[in-house]
Amino acid sequence: MLKRPLLWLIVAAMLSLQGACIASRWSAVKAGTPDFAALYGTAKFVHRGVAPNYDPTKIHGVDASVNDRGAKPLPPAESQVDMLHPPFEILLFLPFTWMPYAKAYIVWSASNLVFLWGVVLVLWKYLPRLHPEFEVLAILYGSFLPVIICLIQGQDSILLLLLLSLSFAALAEGRDRRAGIFLALGLFKFHLVLPLIVALMVMRRWRVVAGFFLGFGSLLLVSFAVVGTRATLKYIPFISHFSRHISVHASERTAMMPNVRGLVAFLSGSFASAREQSLIVICLSAVILLLTIGWIWKFRKRPAAVWFSLVLAVTSLISYHYYIYNSVILVLPLLLVTNELAAPGCDRLLRRVFTAVAISVCATLMAASVGLIVLEVAMPLLAVETLLMAAALFAIPYRMESRVSHASQPSAVTAL
Repeated sequence: MLKRPLLWLIVAAMLSLQGACIASRWSAVKAGTPDFAALYGTAKFVHRGVAPNYDPTKIHGVDASVNDRGAKPLPPAESQVDMLHPPFEILLFLPFTWMPYAKAYIVWSASNLVFLWGVVLVLWKYLPRLHPEFEVLAILYGSFLPVIICLIQGQDSILLLLLLSLSFAALAEGRDRRAGIFLALGLFKFHLVLPLIVALMVMRRWRVVAGFFLGFGSLLLVSFAVVGTRATLKYIPFISHFSRHISVHASERTAMMPNVRGLVAFLSGSFASAREQSLIVICLSAVILLLTIGWIWKFRKRPAAVWFSLVLAVTSLISYHYYIYNSVILVLPLLLVTNELAAPGCDRLLRRVFTAVAISVCATLMAASVGLIVLEVAMPLLAVETLLMAAALFAIPYRMESRVSHASQPSAVTAL
């Protein structure tokens, strides 16, 4: 990698493109509309000594109020709060509260860029078959629409992608406890991490699970220290109440989710009630989850690249709260499985199907980024493509077993 000047030139060009995308939205940044403003605002309140108020009766839209009586009025860009993220994540953003909002956004954006390209460094040794084409992959990776939206919004999903990559690398090297700790650090988006823990429990990878609970216990102590024991314990019922709230009051936002929930809302939103849609989503998600658990148990000794990718794809499909910026985690199955299927002698049909799905995902997101299709159409398409990706991953060991069994059968000449 160090001896490939063209690759470094492309990375530099992608960094320039990403910086330009961030700068193009600077007026929105100053107005406080990116998601980072709410994360920063929450940390700002804690910095001023105001405890988060996880009160289910004060939910408005997707944000919640804080107990800000007696606090000085803040500028619009600093007055938003986001109570949906676990309390311990506030510690991540507390250092930014010593900076003005605009400077904090710039520093966080720079950090996101480091996280983003750090993923490439982490995964490089695990993608040997993709090295000859990595210049092209770097362009696709750098211009991936979920990545661009993450950077513009100042979201934390890129950090999750890095932690998942580090966890995969630890699993691949047999460092199970370290893998569990990295997964625990990703619990600021717990709905995208817990399915992996369930899979690891099914596989009886107890050292990973032990590392995860060690990390979780540390984060719990951090939450107690940052917001207090009472506020921390109120967080879980608050999130439960919010889930019911958004099911009833956020149908338009739900239809923008590129997963099963969004797909059901898109297809049945005009003739099915919110309760009926939730029932359909629960049934479909349960079927997908049970099939995945059975698959994991049967093929638990397969390479980590395959089962790790399948769990991430399924997580994307069944996650209750999942928007386009969360789709950055699809980078892992796209890269890891493409590398696996590039092996000599790999099943050609699987290779063609997965390649077609990967190209379709990139084409859909690229078309949406240049306005050829609207996001309201692109998101259901991405949900279908993710479903096809999961189906291809599901079929990999079955196809491999079929090839092995056919290869072991004696030919007609041998039988004679």
